[in-house]
Amino acid sequence: MPPPDGAVVFDSLTALLVLSAIAASTSLVRLGLRRAQPSPSSLQRVPPPTAAELARLPRCATRRGVTDAERAEMLHILRDRGVAHGLALHDGLLALGTVREVLLKPTAVERTRLLRKFARMLAWRERSGADSALSDGLPTALLAAGGQSESWEYGRTTGGLPVFIDQAFTWRDAIAACRKHGVPPSEYGKARIYWHERCLQRARECHAEGSSATGQFVHIIDMGGLDVTWAELKAGWPFVMEAGSAVALHYGGCCARICVARAPALFWVGWRVMQPFLVESTRAKVNVVSPRGRIPSHADYGDEPLTAMPPDSLPVALGGTLTAPLGPMHYCPPPLRSQDSAGRPEHSFERIARDRAEEPLAPMVRPNRLTGVDGCSRSVGASGYSSPSPPVP
Repeated sequence: MPPPDGAVVFDSLTALLVLSAIAASTSLVRLGLRRAQPSPSSLQRVPPPTAAELARLPRCATRRGVTDAERAEMLHILRDRGVAHGLALHDGLLALGTVREVLLKPTAVERTRLLRKFARMLAWRERSGADSALSDGLPTALLAAGGQSESWEYGRTTGGLPVFIDQAFTWRDAIAACRKHGVPPSEYGKARIYWHERCLQRARECHAEGSSATGQFVHIIDMGGLDVTWAELKAGWPFVMEAGSAVALHYGGCCARICVARAPALFWVGWRVMQPFLVESTRAKVNVVSPRGRIPSHADYGDEPLTAMPPDSLPVALGGTLTAPLGPMHYCPPPLRSQDSAGRPEHSFERIARDRAEEPLAPMVRPNRLTGVDGCSRSVGASGYSSPSPPVP
């Protein structure tokens, strides 16, 4: 018999929240590490691009890790006037993700279906404002409520893919803050749009500089310290679905692997139940690397050349050697100026530094508070996480 709402801390939302996000974000993805090769008959229908056609393809098409088959498939997008403008997005990485999905099932029917989905994705971007998300930032009401979770960039995989790590307990805190301040799920979804756009921006930059093999990224979800109640499960579900279904489904093929670290027991049960209903590429894409209460080793992340994790790609809390992240993946407003008690101009990060000196045991500053020149400098503990580090039950 289930416990009454709010009576017992339970791991259900832990499992459901992450499983839903994984299911949504992997249902349209293309694995970079287990590439399905197109059949010879498919390649005959798609001739290699000429030099003139290559010149019209997006910049990502000529970079490292993009195959001739992928370039040839991109010509179908180029030749379709209704969606050709979508090739420019993120140097073509969104289109490349669609192409990689096509090559999982290289048939004319699948190609047509995914091109239609690509067209719907472009229409969604226009409606949602995704194209300008990086320049627009996040709504003031969302930031004021503290309705944004934390995500950080760490190192690189052996294949050069950037590694982005979310602390899942900050998802719970962000959803709770949105509910408390009356921020609707649609506004919360804008924070996830920003996160996806930021991930694509960094993946594009790594691909352009030649350090990334495919223009994709790796997403690690650290579930250490995440516990919720039945009441939170029910109240937070619309926010989970907004992030998982309404947003993540429009970024297919961009993430090479999702790793779940320090997962509770019920997550493992839910994952085993869910696996038979997933396609092989999705099952292979998700890696549950360690149970709750055990810090993973870098070997737990696998040895695939593209997505294997060297120690210098992970924080200490997740089996690596890094004691600080490279930078934030969540939105950080530019610094503002205020006045101190004497009426002198004062940068917001100076004010926060003063407040923290006066209150050294205060909780971690929320993401929407401005704490540095870029709005995001933090005190970082030995675990590699912003202080205080998430607990390990």
